Amino acid sequence: WMLIYNKYEKEESVGDLTINGGNFIVEHVGSASDSSGPACVNSKVGTKLTINGGTFTSSSMRTYAIIADGDTTINDCNVNGAHGALAIDTGTATINGGTFTCTEYYGCWITNDATDTKVTINGGSFSGKYGVYSSVDDGGQDESNVAITINGGTFEGTSGSAVINDKASQNQFALMIYGGKFSSNPSTYVADNYTITEDNGWFVVTK
Repeated sequence: WMLIYNKYEKEESVGDLTINGGNFIVEHVGSASDSSGPACVNSKVGTKLTINGGTFTSSSMRTYAIIADGDTTINDCNVNGAHGALAIDTGTATINGGTFTCTEYYGCWITNDATDTKVTINGGSFSGKYGVYSSVDDGGQDESNVAITINGGTFEGTSGSAVINDKASQNQFALMIYGGKFSSNPSTYVADNYTITEDNGWFVVTK
């Protein structure tokens, strides 16, 4: 079902996975009604994932090319997924660059799973129906929170560049933008004393 499965096994052992490049491809397509599908990398709660480059491509119509639930650091990589490129379901994640593209939905999907999720994006390119999208997934995450900080990067979406689904996530999720370039106006989430300027159809956030 997947190429790499990094799983937490015991209380005294934590799975640490470092990927320093490579080409990872999952060709299973399936359908959007499948209950689940394969991923290039699936790193579960209690694990540590570090990616320093590489190309990750998934044709699955149901899941993401990379799924990260633990302590995640992505320094640079190229990720493309049919349903979504990168999914962060819980834990702490830092993204320091890379390209995350999707043909259906999300460049980066962020939610929580009974544990607080903290995501910092310092750079990278995110594109799809939504560049970055955050929402309660199945309604079962009401006791934990999501905090997203965007310090830079490029965010492009046909329906929104950086979005929190307020109806599903009210008072649970927070997004704060300190920099970056957006295809739609991100003013709802821009930090105080930061400026939005328009540049050839893009919205640029600066100090």
